[in-house]
Formats: sequence, structure tokens, C-alpha cells
Amino acid sequence: MTTTSDGNSTSPVARGAVLAPGLLRSRLGRVVSFDVDAGIGEVATDGGEVFGFHCTAIAGGERVISVGTAVVFSLRAFHRGELQASDLVSVTP
Repeated sequence: MTTTSDGNSTSPVARGAVLAPGLLRSRLGRVVSFDVDAGIGEVATDGGEVFGFHCTAIAGGERVISVGTAVVFSLRAFHRGELQASDLVSVTP
């Protein structure tokens, strides 16, 4: 489940659902948390949306990313239809 800047949660998407075209676009964000042992983290957009991700979503085969790293990412529906960040690529701000 994702959280918006006003604290509301968005509804999950059914697994395998066709996503609206706006969800498929690349987004710019920043890694706000990453647990190396668990391999999970969160990325936030400037608009306040927060999406979880797994270390396998980091592009280029890396499995670790630093908090504060600016990234471009896309969204995918994962378990229970939850939107998660995928294809995270580090960018230079």
C-alpha cells in the first residue's frame, strides 16, 4: 500500500491488472530508507508518495542502495496488488 503526502493510503491494484498509462511512466524520487539485512526499502517522490521496493528492483544487479540517493523508477503491482517501485536507477541531481 502506498501513502500520499496528506497521509491517505491508496488502494491496492489486483495482481496482473492492467495499470493506467500514468502509472507506467518513470518517476523521480529519493531513497528514504533501506534495510540491508532485509533487502527492502522505500522511495519517496517530491509529491510525497512513498513506495516500497525490494533490493532486486535496483537496476544493474546491485543489491544495496544508499539512503538519500536520487533515483528514477517505475511502478509495478506486486503481492496483494500493492504498487511497488521497480527498475530503480541512480541519477545525479
